[in-house]
Amino acid sequence: TGSVWVRVAPAHPEAPGAPEPETVVGVDDGHVAVRDPREPVDAPSSQNYRRFRVSGTFGADASQGDVHETIGVPAVDWLLDGFNSTLVAFGEVGTGKTHSLFGGAGGERSWQDQGLCGNVISQLFERVEAAPSEFVVGISAWEILNNDTFDLLAYPVEPNPSTQPTFTNVRTNSRAAALKVLERARAGSQNWTHGGAHDSEPFVSLPNSAHAFVRLTLVNVQKRRCSTVHLVDLAGSQSLDRRHSPRAFQITAENAKERKNINQQLLAFSRVVQEMSQANEGRGDSVASEVKLISMRDSRLTQVLGPVMA
Repeated sequence: TGSVWVRVAPAHPEAPGAPEPETVVGVDDGHVAVRDPREPVDAPSSQNYRRFRVSGTFGADASQGDVHETIGVPAVDWLLDGFNSTLVAFGEVGTGKTHSLFGGAGGERSWQDQGLCGNVISQLFERVEAAPSEFVVGISAWEILNNDTFDLLAYPVEPNPSTQPTFTNVRTNSRAAALKVLERARAGSQNWTHGGAHDSEPFVSLPNSAHAFVRLTLVNVQKRRCSTVHLVDLAGSQSLDRRHSPRAFQITAENAKERKNINQQLLAFSRVVQEMSQANEGRGDSVASEVKLISMRDSRLTQVLGPVMA
């Protein structure tokens, strides 16, 4: 089963005296409306906005806790029940995907500010410590940049061109230990940098240049059962036309090839999602239920997301 949730980022603050920023996205219970930039601003709403049906929405005032209660809690339930799941943040560059998944920094901050990953880790250890069964928790972290994968918990962190790489799995026995593992992963990441001149400074996120993965593995020792949850922070899609790129995320000649590669991988990912949707809608139909995820092999991103890597 799958679901699609939309979280609306707050409008960027404008300079003093500037007009109120235009609202381009609206949400209600199960729909999201997006203004079509190709249409005139004064066009009728029926023409100006496009509506999409989704599983649910989070408005601009939604908290990290709201996201966790709706998405993270069921993922932890599934993990403890022995099922695998994948949570993917997908959207344009600069819309808050990394903030939703990982918050603004690492370390021993309030776990409500850590984003979905920190919330899931905290609740998982809370549940594991209270459970009568014995559990083992492991963490893996890696990134995909161009067509190479980087195991962020290996030493040294080096590119691996394999289509089926394996990743270091670090056993952790507490929330604090798990957060330290994530800090170690960020030290080798393309998407995070220290907030100051010293390594002791907390990490801050950069505009994603790589697709980032965190995998939590849970082993139920008594039942001899293993389950996983993947949290995936995709690099944002972005127009290669400088006229349509946000000023803070301008395309340069140096990274144009990299962004083109990212956009191609995201296109392959979109095709896989569409194929999954078609297979889900055809469930019970002998023809539609045999739909194959043929686009899974089209890029390094979709290859690593495939079931063979779980």
